[in-house]
Formats: sequence, structure tokens, C-alpha cells
Amino acid sequence: MRTRSHNVRAKNLSKNMLIGVAAVLSLLWGAAQGASASSLDFDITLEDVVIRHDVSADIHLKVFVNELQPCDGKVIFAVHGFAHTAATWGPLAEAIFEENPAGQNVCQIVAIDLPGHGGSSLPTTAPPTAPLLFGDLFLEDYVTVLQNTLERLPAETGLQAKTLLAHSQGGLLIQMTQQALKSNGTDLRQEFDIKHVVLMAPVPGQPISWAFADNGTALALLGQFVDFTPALGIHINIPDPVWPILFFSAADVEPCPPPPSFWVVVPNAPTPAEVTARGYNAREPFVSALQLVGARPSVDAGLFGPDTRTTLQIVSYEQDTIILPSESALLYAHLTGDSSGAGFAEVSGAEAVHDFHVSDPSSLLDQIAGRITLP
Repeated sequence: MRTRSHNVRAKNLSKNMLIGVAAVLSLLWGAAQGASASSLDFDITLEDVVIRHDVSADIHLKVFVNELQPCDGKVIFAVHGFAHTAATWGPLAEAIFEENPAGQNVCQIVAIDLPGHGGSSLPTTAPPTAPLLFGDLFLEDYVTVLQNTLERLPAETGLQAKTLLAHSQGGLLIQMTQQALKSNGTDLRQEFDIKHVVLMAPVPGQPISWAFADNGTALALLGQFVDFTPALGIHINIPDPVWPILFFSAADVEPCPPPPSFWVVVPNAPTPAEVTARGYNAREPFVSALQLVGARPSVDAGLFGPDTRTTLQIVSYEQDTIILPSESALLYAHLTGDSSGAGFAEVSGAEAVHDFHVSDPSSLLDQIAGRITLP
């Protein structure tokens, strides 16, 4: 493993230089080709982010930049779900930048790739410690990466997020992060100045029930996609043609035994070719997957109560086949102690599926306006 470095690689340019060069190139290209300006989105890599003692990874972050209404501040930090990457936040980022009925202008959305996902590296181990294979990562390892990334991001990039946005498994990771911090006498607000958390279709921590896992459906599905390579170890590898079926099928579709080859996905879902081209899909460690669908970690009641000074809001989807709205409602009440449901919103409609933020982000923003704020 390389000696830990606090240098940030952004194509060997500083953020400001990169943005300036991209702007000049986009103007030249537009003048020559009659094309619209190219995106100012950029990439950051934090080197040697600690996972465990003597184990680290280079963590990639995709920074989506608001080109329509350039601004500073108002940064959202986004955490992807199971078998997803940072790239899956692209459609929602674009919709937020175009028009955000659910809140004020957002300047940047910083989306993380967890270890072994997207542009992030696999775990690297320093001798004499035994190598840690990707397939042996725990959910707690992801939590450690999130904490260390949030700690390093402002000082090394100048990007200070006040809002956390997370989807599915990412939502459970945020719950676990807050739980770990509270166990050490602190919380997201004290450690990282996080004022606001929005969880979209979050996997609930124990003791909230989760039918998809508790009835054995999740384990049966994942069992079909177990793979092994010497470099990765045992892991979950969902093929690109199956990926849209799992995350974009509506609840009113008649279930069938795995594999779900006859399920019908909703309109606007990415095609398998688009999943591949856009880099949406990612492998998952076998160990963390077993945790997710088996022995999910517990989270305390009141974890986001008023004393934490971090506002929690949760979004659910009417046609979600993975996380039921009723489960998200119970989770919200458990975490906040708020029985009124003031910070909970169920998005309705025949196409409101688990990955609605990817398939129809504009409709999502319209429906949560006045109930959920971003940022």
C-alpha cells in the first residue's frame, strides 16, 4: 500500500483550473461544431482512504456541477445503493439543476463510489497484514470509508456538504454512521456539520421489519448471482440485463420464481445497454450482502431526534418491490420519534419504483415539493 497521502487527484489539475480549462474547451468546441457547451462535471480521487488498520482504498467522487445557475456552497453529498455507483445520481442531479421545486438552487452534488464500485479501487493491504479481499468487506467497512471521506473532503477539496442524500443500502449506511458516532458521544452534526439527511427508499436497520429480506426473497435472488474470482473473492455480480429488472419493476407486477426474467420494468428505465454505457452497475461483497439481507445492524430509536440537530427526511415509493412505504414510515418514526410523519413522503404513481430517482427524477422532485427539501 502506498504511504497515506492527502493529495487529491483531479486529472492532475486543481478544481478551479479544471473548471476553467473545461469552460474554455467547451466554448471552443461549441464554436467549431455548433454544439452545446460540454459538462463541467469533474472527478476527484481521495488517495488511501482508511478502511481498516493497514487497509485502504482510493475513493472516487463524481462532482456534478450546476452549469445553469452557477453558485458556491449548497453542496449535497450522495451515497449510492446496493450494486449501484456514483453515476446513478446523474439523472437526479440534472433534474435538480434544471429546476428544483423541492428546494433552493444546488451548486454541486458530490457522489461517492464505495470501495470496488465505479472509479474507486479495491482494498489495498499493507504487509504484513493479510490481504483483505473485496468480497470480505463488511457494511461497517463502508461506514468507516464514509466517515473518513466526510472528514477529508472539505480540507482537501473545499467542498463542504450540509446535506446527505442516500438511496437504499446507502440509507442503511447513513443510519449506521450516525449510530457509530452516537456510540462515541458525537453525531453527524458535531463531526461533519451535517444539518440535513434525506434517505430515499432506505433499507431499515433493526428492529424495523423488512419483508423483502425477512421472507427469504432477497437471499433467493442474490443466491443466483454469487460469483468468485481470485482478485475479488466471493461476491455478488448482477448481470447488466438483469439490473433494470431488479430495480425498476413495479409492485403490481405478478412475482415469479427467480430468475425474474419475465418481470416487466417501467417506462424510462435504463436499458441494459445504457446500464453498461453509463456505468450504473457494480459488484457487491458477499459478506456485506449477507449482512444486508440477513443480520442487519440495529439502530437506536431517536437516532435523529431533536437533540442531534440534524433533520431527517425519508422518501418512499408506492410501487417499490424492495422497500415498502409502510416500512419506511415505521423507520422514520423510529429514528426521529415524530409520529406525525412531517418528514416522510410517499411518492405515488404506477412508475414510482425503487430507482425512481433514475427513471423519472423530474416527477420525483415535483411530488416531494413542499414535503421534502433538497437541499
